Amino acid sequence: MSKQFFVEVEASLTFLSNLRKLAKKYRNIQQDIQPIIETALRE
Repeated sequence: MSKQFFVEVEASLTFLSNLRKLAKKYRNIQQDIQPIIETALRE
């Protein structure tokens, strides 16, 4: 039987602040980083 682990990822305030600033210039940045976040959650 394989063990399943619960992982919780929380973005730092700095990351969220920077993301908001970048989103003003790069409208698709949230969609662009979504695959990266999903990959990190799977591993």
